[in-house]
Amino acid sequence: MFPFGCSKKVGKLFTVKVCSLEAELEFNLKWNTTGKELLALVCQTIGIRDSGYFGLFHDDSNKGNAWLQPNKKILQQIHPKQTHCFMLLLKFYPEDVSDLSQDASLHLLFLQVRQLILRGDIYCPAEVCVLLASYDVQAKHGDYVSSTHKCGMIACKDLLPSSVFHLFSMTPDMWEDRIKHWYSQHQGLSRREAELEYLKLAQELKMYGVTLYPGSNKDGAQIWLGATPTGLNIYCAENAVDPHSSFRWPEIKNFGFKNEKFTVELVKKCSQNVVFVAQHVRMNGVIFDMCSGYHKLFLRRREPNSREGERVKSHTREEKCKRQVEQEKQLRESAEKGKAIAEAKLLRREEELKLFNAGLHRYREAFELLSEKSRVVEEQAWLLTESATSYEQRVNRFSSTRPTDQLPSTVENMAAVDQGGTSSGKFEFERNQYLPPYGEEPPTKLGLTAEPSCIRIVPSHTMMCQAPKYCLSDPEAPLNPPQSSSDQLCPGVPSMVPSSDTFMNQLLAEIEKEKTEYLHKSRHLFQLCKDLSLKIDELKN
Repeated sequence: MFPFGCSKKVGKLFTVKVCSLEAELEFNLKWNTTGKELLALVCQTIGIRDSGYFGLFHDDSNKGNAWLQPNKKILQQIHPKQTHCFMLLLKFYPEDVSDLSQDASLHLLFLQVRQLILRGDIYCPAEVCVLLASYDVQAKHGDYVSSTHKCGMIACKDLLPSSVFHLFSMTPDMWEDRIKHWYSQHQGLSRREAELEYLKLAQELKMYGVTLYPGSNKDGAQIWLGATPTGLNIYCAENAVDPHSSFRWPEIKNFGFKNEKFTVELVKKCSQNVVFVAQHVRMNGVIFDMCSGYHKLFLRRREPNSREGERVKSHTREEKCKRQVEQEKQLRESAEKGKAIAEAKLLRREEELKLFNAGLHRYREAFELLSEKSRVVEEQAWLLTESATSYEQRVNRFSSTRPTDQLPSTVENMAAVDQGGTSSGKFEFERNQYLPPYGEEPPTKLGLTAEPSCIRIVPSHTMMCQAPKYCLSDPEAPLNPPQSSSDQLCPGVPSMVPSSDTFMNQLLAEIEKEKTEYLHKSRHLFQLCKDLSLKIDELKN
């Protein structure tokens, strides 16, 4: 007989939807499909071999949340007008997370435990929450890289329970810094290894794998009954974290229920049986099913050389070998990638070295050119110094050998000299030199000798007359021009000698000009030497 007025319809199909924590599947099933057949179909589709830990969870309007019974038909457990949607969850938590041999099973357990911790169903201290969050980030994002990690990349609200934020007055940035501190220490962990470390840390929590059922004891006090992979726990109503009493499966002789009473018979005869009064009879059936499954897994895990144990060990070895092959492949690929990167870096360094050597060669050439230029500038400075010294010596010699009182006076009555029509022309006396050229030896003949000279009439305003050169045999003797008419330079033209003031002014102007040029060149030379020194220091550095 079918419940809810359903009639048998041969060949009739119905659609169910199965959702996991990361996927959604849809199946068309026959009317007589059982819960065990649907679970096997889902596990086969996803690729899960550890199907004994999983179950299909659904929302029952009569029983509340319930697990799909494996030995009953699906249409006998759900209402035909309801949406046929089931959740694939771990019904029985493993005693040790390493018992799950498949990565898919381990990943689903990781997602489920993570959800329970974030929701607050599994109590977790704040320090452990931060460490668990660091493994979660490692499994999601991989190794920590400081160059690519940005502030706000770690969403603390998705990694920590909301209760942690209320307990401590810390900003999200402060929580992120604490998570990042642990996250940076998980270098090299793969996704499976990070999830396994997460679960190993989570299974040490007091509420891991505990399914609580509300009820009362035989005295009527409100208590909680918790089924765990290792046994049964009794919790007070005020504290559902620390158990009031615990009974491991080896200490339990038998368990069962009658009406609302669920009885646990212990091995010790001196101990009283534990009586748990459920809120309704159907809950006792769920508790009995949960306790039976955990007890069966507990015994199977400790059976020596059992068929199921051998199958699990074989699958574990296969998965281990597969992971080793994948790790070797990844290491090989990473080594090849690192080798290619190293070769590219080496080529880049060689190119940089060639450019550096070329630049160094150019700098050396520039240094040699600047050194040569510095030497030339120093030689020019030395020549300028020698020239200035020569001029000073000539001036000193002239001043010491040509007294002003012995200069010839200006000839009077110079009018009408220019018979060619230049009546008002002005004669200018130009003296070549009174001393022998610098570096020449004076003549050995004592006395004065006069060279012939001529008078040149300048039509505009000046007439230049070249003065005779007097050679002195004695450098200390005074220089005296001839005074007699026989010693005149040009016959018929009066002898003319420029005044001492005019000649000295011309000589001083010439000396001042040379001095100004010398100072200008000296300043230019000083600046050039300074620039050269700076360039040499730059090349040395």
